[in-house]
Amino acid sequence: MPTPELNQVFARQVILPNVGVEGQQKLASSTLFLAGEGTAFQSAATALASVGVSRILALNPAGFDPSSLSSPHPDFKAEALSPSLPVLPAASLYLVVTERDGFRRELSRRLKRVSRPSLFGWCAGSGYALFLTRHRGGCPCLECFEVLNP
Repeated sequence: MPTPELNQVFARQVILPNVGVEGQQKLASSTLFLAGEGTAFQSAATALASVGVSRILALNPAGFDPSSLSSPHPDFKAEALSPSLPVLPAASLYLVVTERDGFRRELSRRLKRVSRPSLFGWCAGSGYALFLTRHRGGCPCLECFEVLNP
């Protein structure tokens, strides 16, 4: 639970009606799984650390140095995971930002099997595509989305 001092650090977020103290507490107690590579991956990792997430589990096939992140959260931890990870760790949310469609689909299949909420992002045309799934009861899954929306 964030202390009053920590709420002061995140004062600009706490005053937002959709965040508030309760939302900041959720961020402070959350573990996020982040997979991907490149600038989008690094930007997401930096943003998540800066908003007060307490733990980031990073799956980056190219290698990732967790010491590159800093956070005002006193208990912040970032951990690099092995790309050959047999079982996905428990997390509050799974965020996948990758241009590699094979990697994106592999993670989607794994997340679908364990019914985990997931957010996928990738470049599409002149913008960025985002797809959120709860993976409850099967589809819509990322692969169905990509087939229906090539």
